[in-house]
Amino acid sequence: MNCDKIDESDIRVMSDKHDIDGLILALRHNEVDKKSILRTLSDLKAIQAIVPLIEILLDANAELRSCAAKALGDIADAQAREALTATLQDTNAYVRRCAVWALGQIGDIQSVEPIIERLNDSD
Repeated sequence: MNCDKIDESDIRVMSDKHDIDGLILALRHNEVDKKSILRTLSDLKAIQAIVPLIEILLDANAELRSCAAKALGDIADAQAREALTATLQDTNAYVRRCAVWALGQIGDIQSVEPIIERLNDSD
């Protein structure tokens, strides 16, 4: 794998080998299919990916934010609770719904009140 350029075949190899560190590094490249990487990290329930996934919750791309929220829900670690709770304020309704789902997967009682507050959203 060339460190300057990561292509789809590199991502497939990393996914097949469950190379979580490599997949996390690949997220830093602009030319990669980040949704595919996020799905793989989600499928692997890669707890090592929590911090990079939290960072993606702030990405300009709403589709990536929703994928990151779903991945955090699949991993279901309480470390993500605070960031997902903040994501309940996202401008995109689908991203907010994904954050609610993810918080439900984590199952932390502290998440209940912020979710109830968002029930009055029009979207």
